[in-house]
Amino acid sequence: MYINLDVLMRIAQIILVAAGCAALFWLAVVFKNLVETLKSATKTLDALQKDLEKLESPLETVDAISNTVDELHQSTKKAAESAITTFTAGMDTLKNKFDKSAPSAPETLKTEDSQPPKEVSQAEFVPAADLQIQETEIIEEAADKQPKKAESESAVKEGD
Repeated sequence: MYINLDVLMRIAQIILVAAGCAALFWLAVVFKNLVETLKSATKTLDALQKDLEKLESPLETVDAISNTVDELHQSTKKAAESAITTFTAGMDTLKNKFDKSAPSAPETLKTEDSQPPKEVSQAEFVPAADLQIQETEIIEEAADKQPKKAESESAVKEGD
């Protein structure tokens, strides 16, 4: 049996044309779905953008609070350091005053217990009330020596 090649060629042309049309139709459907998906993605991105804009204000508030907490921490740290410095300076001054005004160890401590204790003159001791006044004056002097930086910082914060 002989097959005519002309007929076979004609059938192949018809099949190729039909297959090409089917491929074009399939590509059109794919592109249509792609466009619809992109439109949906655009709507989703727009909604996401609106939600992010809504969150922007609270995030700015949180940032401002965080900065305030940081500033408060720094101020507290400086105040504590200043208080420690003032306290240390006052204690050093008091120690020096005690060392200068206190008599050396009584003779009774230096000698044996068999000897009667010697009395120390009352003129060598400084009254406790006088020491409290001196301590207050020392602390005030140390506070005055501290730079007026804390006052300027508080004025700036009140201006905000």
